[in-house]
Amino acid sequence: MSTFPIPPLDPSIILDANRQACLQGASCLSLVFRKHFSLFRYYVDRERKVAFVLNPKVGTTFIRKCLVDAFAEFYSQADASNGRYRLLHSARKMPIAPLADYFDFLCNPDGYKIYSIVRNPYKRLVSGWRDKFYDGHFASESHSASGYPRSIRKGVLAELRAFAKARNLPGGEKDTLVAFSTFVEFIASGVHGKRNHHWERQSDVIFYSDIPYTQTFQMEKGLDRALYPLFKDTEVTENWILQRAGFPFNASSIDKESPITSVLADRIYEIFEDDFVSFGYAKEDW
Repeated sequence: MSTFPIPPLDPSIILDANRQACLQGASCLSLVFRKHFSLFRYYVDRERKVAFVLNPKVGTTFIRKCLVDAFAEFYSQADASNGRYRLLHSARKMPIAPLADYFDFLCNPDGYKIYSIVRNPYKRLVSGWRDKFYDGHFASESHSASGYPRSIRKGVLAELRAFAKARNLPGGEKDTLVAFSTFVEFIASGVHGKRNHHWERQSDVIFYSDIPYTQTFQMEKGLDRALYPLFKDTEVTENWILQRAGFPFNASSIDKESPITSVLADRIYEIFEDDFVSFGYAKEDW
């Protein structure tokens, strides 16, 4: 069993989170009734008393794949969920614990070391727009809706186009690109805690004010930092973690030219100020 220490981290890399802000001994069970709760975003190891809350658009695909691959390589467990929830495709893509383990974690969060990972709010928002709208627009020569992710085609695209058309903003017409500026205004029109989780405030998605986090990692400082607590005191080796962290998977396009302007940066900060303040990101870091 590996016993590598979690490397000492610079304060700019890690946030000692919010345990003092959360009520000591308080249950988190009521979170299951909140919009952004999903078992598929919670990795719970009841034996080690470790929990990791995944954050959409912040390395989730990479972290899930690391978990699945580690179970296969170090424990010869081809099914990450060990046969549980056979009818759920998501249970093959990430270790989903027994329901009793989630119940134990949510009822007694103070008994666990709880981690999550966050991202520069500007970069996360651009990533969400590119992945869900920009890439979808250019996925076909005709720029038809067929190129968009199914989750976007089912209703979000039509809602956003209607929003844009009503305000004479770019992207309101069929088969046109939803401009980033339009996307930002659409988000601004929403209610905190009720938006799509890909462009919701991170503090709302990971329930930052409700869960007594031990540490919250900034993605920009290295994904290996977030993997250490996941695999400490397991069979997974430090070399394996470092190797994997050097090749993160990212399905969205990469474009050197940012769509953010100073005006849009001010608007984004206005919407996501809580994330900037809570997770240590500067307003000018766009």
